[in-house]
Amino acid sequence: MDHRMVAAGVIRTDRKRPFEQRLLEIAGGLRGLIREHVPESAAVEGVFYSANVKTALKLAHVRGVALLAIAEAGLEMAEYSPLEVKTSVVGYGRAEKSQVKLMVGSCCG
Repeated sequence: MDHRMVAAGVIRTDRKRPFEQRLLEIAGGLRGLIREHVPESAAVEGVFYSANVKTALKLAHVRGVALLAIAEAGLEMAEYSPLEVKTSVVGYGRAEKSQVKLMVGSCCG
């Protein structure tokens, strides 16, 4: 199986909208990407610890939406730790978000 990234981007939602509506938009965006690209598998970053509990809970909700979209599509799924993702993308596991964004943008943006 060919393991390469086929798309990179951001699903943006309006922060003023209710959270459940934002989750619905994210789910629709993911489903659209899956229909458009017809991948064989998907990768999701694993759970990480955050000092900000509120932020961590919101991320967990979004991750749940992503897992649901993947399961609905019947895709094989892999899970990678934040350290593994950063090492793969940047070459350094302690890279800053800005470095990861730059590398993703340079290969797929």
